Parts: sequence; structure tokens; C-alpha cells
Amino acid sequence: DAYSGETTSFTGKIQNEFLLSNGTVKAGADFYSDIADINGEGTAVFFAEEKASNYGLFVQAEVSLDTALGEFSLIPAIRYDEFRNEGDGIEADDGAWSPKVGLSWRPMEWLLLYGNYAQAFRAPSFNELFADAIHFVIPLGPGVEAPNAFIPNPDLLPEESESWEAGAGLAFANMLFDGDEFTLKGGYYESDVTNLIDLEVNFAFSPACFSPMAPGTCNAGTSRYVNTTNAKLDGFEIEASYDSPRLFAAAGYSSVNGVDKDTGDYVGILSPDRLNVTLGVKAPELWLRAGVRAEIAGRFDKVNAPADARDSYETLDLFASWSPPSGALEGLRLDVGVDNIFDAEFERVFAGVTAAGRNVKAQARWTQTF
Repeated sequence: DAYSGETTSFTGKIQNEFLLSNGTVKAGADFYSDIADINGEGTAVFFAEEKASNYGLFVQAEVSLDTALGEFSLIPAIRYDEFRNEGDGIEADDGAWSPKVGLSWRPMEWLLLYGNYAQAFRAPSFNELFADAIHFVIPLGPGVEAPNAFIPNPDLLPEESESWEAGAGLAFANMLFDGDEFTLKGGYYESDVTNLIDLEVNFAFSPACFSPMAPGTCNAGTSRYVNTTNAKLDGFEIEASYDSPRLFAAAGYSSVNGVDKDTGDYVGILSPDRLNVTLGVKAPELWLRAGVRAEIAGRFDKVNAPADARDSYETLDLFASWSPPSGALEGLRLDVGVDNIFDAEFERVFAGVTAAGRNVKAQARWTQTF
């Protein structure tokens, strides 16, 4: 199975920062637009003449105050997002304001306590609205396969959420070498989501899979993205990092739960518990850094049907980057890497959908501050 075509993306962002006597104010705008013209057959989602555009405006302030009890920082922000999706004669558009406020307290130089409250708005992407291809295929015997196909859902509504987060962080400098730094951060969050965009898999074999005399074709049901009216997500994340002039390392562990508050069912977009570890070296005189990155995921069994469970997996990536810090080439960055170097076969997101195998990549980019 194969498909061909192209997707063209346009992105842009403009931002300005104003300095205050005890803080800053940032304001700006961003946008991105994806235009897809892809046709064919295969196990990946494909689209035909579809376009998704998103526009955003934002303002964020950060004000700090030193007191006898330590430093307090207040971060209020507000953002406006608007989207418009078009495809196959179907149009969808909406917009919303999203406020946010954060408060942190640093009672000692090495300790930070924080809490955040935010409202958020997420537009459905065009692959969620217009998905129209094979999701997965189940082999039933020699020459017999039962495909489960995506079907479009142009009636998807945007997600709206209300979230709370609290956590703490530690930071220590000059622990092993001059100029090194160790940080540790942990946080817990809860989100109430209205119209959560979730994946619904209707799994059922058609009669034609078992009898050539049955009408229709053999299939294993359909899949589509739907809105879960009232969902609750909660989880925690722990991150640690070490950075020095010659070495760097990082590790992070995350776990998330999610249920439909009306039915008690698990939502279908959850990830397994995951541990990510990165180790690397630096060669400042060569403007070079390189490293290895591992992802270790546990067995995923937060599912409503045993067939949706996914096995544990491990992957390993290699990466390197070259970036001159000054001179005529300042702002240039070259990245190369190999993802999943052992070509492991695993299901990262959904049962029956195998993640990408070994992937060799390269990227060049240049940034400039005016």
C-alpha cells in the first residue's frame, strides 16, 4: 500500500518584549497554515485538497517582588485563538479567549514552589476532521485481510479545558565542576476538558470476512475522531537535568490518566507511563554537541477493551548538532540524527498502528534577532 502527494506548511510569529522596573511584558501574534493535496491508498491518513489555518494573539506579563519571605513572581496572560478548516466542501471555524495565571515562590535560592491555573482552546486539526484511509489491517488467513478504516467527522467541536497545576523545583550550581548545574522538577496536574477530541474505534468483523456468499466486503469496522463531552485528565511529571561545559544529561518520567466523567470509560488518547533519558557530550571548540536518547514505555492497559492494550517498548535515538555561537555564521544550526536505530516495531499511540521504524533525518535552520 502507498500514497503520494504533498503537504505545504506556512508558519510565522512576531513578538515584542517590554521591560518594566520589576518585570517584563511580552506581546505578539502567530499563525500556521497547512495545505494538503495527498491521494492514494495505504495505512496512513491521507487528505485531498484540504486546508487548516490557525491564528493567535497573546499578551503575557511577569512581575517579581522581593520580600523578607523570598521572591514572589506573578505571571498573568491571555491569548486569543481562531481557526478555519476547509476540505471536501466542508468548512469549520471558531475562536476563543484563553486566560492563564501563574504564581511562584522562591523562599531560598535553590528552591521554587509554583502553581498555575489556565483555560485553553484547541481547534480540531484537519487530520482529525477529515481522516479517510485505512487505520489498521487484521490478517485472517492466506489472502484474507480485514481493514479498519477511518471515516471523516466534520462535526468535531474544538476542545476547551480548565487546568490546575502545582509543583516544586530544585536547582544547584557548581556541584561537580565550575559552571555546571543540576535541576529537579516535579508537578501534578488536573484538567477538566469539554469536547475532548478522542479516537473512537468501532471494532466488528463484517459477515463477508467469513463467507464469500455474504454481501459487501470484508472489514473490521471503522475509526473516527469524536468529542467526549465531559472528560477529566490528571497526571504527574518528574524531570531532572544536568548540564556542564562538556557533558549533559536529562531524565523524565510521566504518567497520565483520563476518563469520561459521564460513563467512567477511559478516553482513547492516553499514553503509557514513559521514561525518557538523554546523555550527551559537548565540544565547544568545535561548536558541536552529540548524544543518545532512549524512550522506555510500560505496558499500556488503561483501555476499555483488552484488544486495545499495547505492549511495552524501548527505542534508542542518536543525534548531533552544530551551531556557531558567534561570527558570520551565528544563528545557523545544523542537526542530524537517527531515530529508532534498532528499527524496533512497537505501538506508541494506538493498538494495531505500528510506529515509524528507523528514520534518518537532517535539518538546517537559521534564526536572526532584530
